[in-house]
Amino acid sequence: MAHSQRGRLSCKWLIQRWDTSPREGVSLAWEGEQISLIEPSTSPHNVAIVPGLVNPHVHTDFARIIPATDLISWIKQVVRFRRTLGALPSLPQEESMVR
Repeated sequence: MAHSQRGRLSCKWLIQRWDTSPREGVSLAWEGEQISLIEPSTSPHNVAIVPGLVNPHVHTDFARIIPATDLISWIKQVVRFRRTLGALPSLPQEESMVR
């Protein structure tokens, strides 16, 4: 669906990517779903603009007992471990991850 909405917002910090430093004092303009302009702002609001976030919580209780070299392997091992406890029923999305 096309959007014709336009907007502009100034911010103290703009975080575009996790691997780059935040940009300070910028104004951001958009049209529809596209950013159309990023430029310096002379009067930024005391806010940060960040990318959409996921639930970044951590299960540190499992981190010590279930070692893994990467996140996906660790998640698969946690799912297997929980199944051995009988604490959680299998969920359809878990089935596709563990195979």
